[in-house]
Amino acid sequence: MESDSKNGREVAQHPRLFGSDLSHVQELILDDDRSRGWYRNVEQQAEQLLSTPACEYLIPDGKRLLDTSREVLRRTYLLALAHHVSRRKEFADRLWLELLTASRFSNWNPSHFLDVAEMAHAFAVGYDWLYEEWDATQREHLEHAIVMHALRPGLQAYREAHRWTVRTSNWNLVCNAGLLMAALAIADVHGNLAQEVIDAAMASMARAVAVYGPDGAYPEGLGYWSYGTQYLVLGLAAFTTATGMPEQLSSVPGLDRTARFAVHVTGPLGLAFNYYDGAARVTVPPAGFWLARRFDDGLAAGLAAQGADELLTDWDQLPTSLLWYRPRSEVDPATAGEPLDSYFRASEVVTMRSAWQQRTAVWLAGKAGDNATPHGDLDLGTFVLDALGTRWLHDLGWDNYSLPGYFDFTGGQRWTYYRKRTEGHNTLVANPDATGGQSCSTTLGEAAGTGTGAVIAHQSNASEAYVVLDLTSADPAYRSWKRGWRLFDFRRQVLLQDEVTLHEAGEVWSFLHTSAQIDIADDGRGAVLRDGPKRLIVRLSDQTPGLLVEMEATPMWTSPAPRGQSTNTAIRKLALRVSVEGPVTLVVQLSPVTEHEPVPPPTSVMPLANWTVSTEPVAQLERLAIDGEDVPGFSPEVWSYEIPASQIGQIQATAPAGSTVDQIREPGGDVVLDVHARGARTGSYRLRRLLDDSPQAMTSPIFARSDDGNVAANAFDGTADSFWRPGTAGPEWIGCDLGVETGLGAVLIAWHEGARASVQFDVELAGAEGTWQQVWTGSSSGTTTAAQRVTWPPRKARHVRIVRRDDGPASLFAVTSMELPGRLPRQPSQLRSTDIHLLVPALRAGSAQQASVSLRSPQGGIVPSSDYTVELISSDSSVLQIAGDRLAPISPGTVVVTAVVRTKERLLLHHSVNVQVQPPQPA
Repeated sequence: MESDSKNGREVAQHPRLFGSDLSHVQELILDDDRSRGWYRNVEQQAEQLLSTPACEYLIPDGKRLLDTSREVLRRTYLLALAHHVSRRKEFADRLWLELLTASRFSNWNPSHFLDVAEMAHAFAVGYDWLYEEWDATQREHLEHAIVMHALRPGLQAYREAHRWTVRTSNWNLVCNAGLLMAALAIADVHGNLAQEVIDAAMASMARAVAVYGPDGAYPEGLGYWSYGTQYLVLGLAAFTTATGMPEQLSSVPGLDRTARFAVHVTGPLGLAFNYYDGAARVTVPPAGFWLARRFDDGLAAGLAAQGADELLTDWDQLPTSLLWYRPRSEVDPATAGEPLDSYFRASEVVTMRSAWQQRTAVWLAGKAGDNATPHGDLDLGTFVLDALGTRWLHDLGWDNYSLPGYFDFTGGQRWTYYRKRTEGHNTLVANPDATGGQSCSTTLGEAAGTGTGAVIAHQSNASEAYVVLDLTSADPAYRSWKRGWRLFDFRRQVLLQDEVTLHEAGEVWSFLHTSAQIDIADDGRGAVLRDGPKRLIVRLSDQTPGLLVEMEATPMWTSPAPRGQSTNTAIRKLALRVSVEGPVTLVVQLSPVTEHEPVPPPTSVMPLANWTVSTEPVAQLERLAIDGEDVPGFSPEVWSYEIPASQIGQIQATAPAGSTVDQIREPGGDVVLDVHARGARTGSYRLRRLLDDSPQAMTSPIFARSDDGNVAANAFDGTADSFWRPGTAGPEWIGCDLGVETGLGAVLIAWHEGARASVQFDVELAGAEGTWQQVWTGSSSGTTTAAQRVTWPPRKARHVRIVRRDDGPASLFAVTSMELPGRLPRQPSQLRSTDIHLLVPALRAGSAQQASVSLRSPQGGIVPSSDYTVELISSDSSVLQIAGDRLAPISPGTVVVTAVVRTKERLLLHHSVNVQVQPPQPA
């Protein structure tokens, strides 16, 4: 240790930020294959930076320097770590150019203090890890930048009690940890200033760490859990290694269990329950390795390893994995004995699943909570659903942070954007109007305690589970609203049940958002969602009123529709509209099945107050094998398995003595094993024939093996600001059906991460009835995000796909665009609201007129009027009254006229026009 002459504190020698951990990196990458692969990615990216210009001072939205700060941070870690391991001077020289350029910025944008914090983090690491490489002049220059651009603005923020210093959101953890690391880096040369910042940062962070209690959940969702926890760990780890003193903040209740929050709110596809401003693809940062060491938690290590394996180094996936990773420390949830279901009390988040470590498992995650939570939406009662390897029901997550008033909770402008409104979620909306759809206690005019909901009952056993929420306080329209989710039929089906009473007669809408194809039954009482050979059967119970319709994921005609928000073109929604005069119960049965699997019968319905799980034991198997080989992942309490069709041979199902097993081979190839035992309920196992990836199985015009919420349609939408990204690493693919056989000899592919690394892939073609045939194999350039052309000798084909052949991070295989020159994917015959043509003549008060509505077909021409019905609606009956297509202007003013169209296929569309009613014609 060396003494700080300005305040007497002892600090470690450089490198002092994670220094004791940094020292073992070289040994780790020599001894461990996984670590060596991680480092190889680091050095490859560092090599690319040698010919890349330094970052510029850019605030593209007029508010945030954050992208620049994060890119400087990414580059700093890459170059500093590559230099530490390789000792190549060119890495140090290139890092100096980066830091020198950023040090000369006029400021690091303290008006948006996250920008300062992340830049301070970069400078702390760059200064400290390469301290011996810098000469005295360079060190002094970096110290000056840290003081002027970070510590002094930070100290001013503490003294003036800026919001992030006293609140508990992710900003608190990020800003404090960034300043803490910067202060620790130069504590021996600017001791008094550094000590004041260190003390203030540790005191402020204590407020934010408390939100992890009591059970490890994070109020702002998994994405901000990842961001905040990464910085919390960085700050605590830096404090310990720099001062030699144990930190106390990690001892708060809940932090030792926080990895379990991440485990449970991540589904079997690796996609998160991305409520609020979340993204579906969230991977636990390397902080998980530090948590694993701090709390002896192999579950945290397993999560962190997944992130390090699947993602390139970036601002949210730093290579600190190489500092904290200990080989063979990971434990998966099943091995750890983690329960299948969870309830996180402080955040009111629940999850239920059918199995761990099974990509095709059924998984439901939903929430109650408080709409006033930072980054919150008006989304009480929303949920997502995964099954059969597909995300059937989506949360749309975040929208553009630069939209006007996006974070305006107080004035309520946030609630004008579809993704933040209740209608943009998988929940109920009572009496839709221009307000947000639910309450928020921090919005002007809303009462304290409104916009909240809580879990009031939850139970589970080996074969079923349920949760009941009380959401009455979600909105003043409700006299009572309770919502229940039930996982039943050996955790293979889901029941969604709402019990609603309004204060006054009105209407309730129920919405389900999906990227799947929707086919509604002729009677409107059921629907099938399709994803290739997979189906989600949706059925209303007999006592549920109303009929199902399909809608676009866009604002209703009663809602504001500000410009610039996401259009959600890849998402549709299934809607149920119900008139409510007294108590009403809405019950929806959701049954995931394959195309060859029989549809389960309708289930019985009982009031939510009577929901329970059986205490009677279930007859179970002890062992399950096929042709003498144990079925991978078998557990007596996992009831469904996917087996390649060629491998469903002789089944050996072993049950305890006194039990019997019936084997039922279904016509589609699945096998059901019913286990019977005295004094126990019959247990039922299903061996489902694994679905193939033949062209004939791809029922959608655009298809992919998986996605992480960035769906396959994004690669064909003609824009550069969206992309498809697979849900996992490995043999992923994306392709399209052209509708007819045609000559194909080229494809243009733009890779989302194309400038960072190359990927190995094949191009495969298939005819209308044929199998996939490889026509090209090779690699992307790894140098550009622009479209790259791949060619082969032309041949006839109807289907085309690109298939990944390497095992690199999943993020590398993300595709911004896939274009077939002169060809387009088969276009679905899907009408849209923009196909409505509404003509309203000039209006004068007291003079009736007639409106006309027509519907254009996507294939050209006009849809016969007998194929749809029209309802015309006036936004203000005091200005304009409407009866059928007759318009009766009452008084001068502006009014919105909406045409609501419902087709024979139960597609509900709407289009509005602003109309000016003129004064009466002078006599």
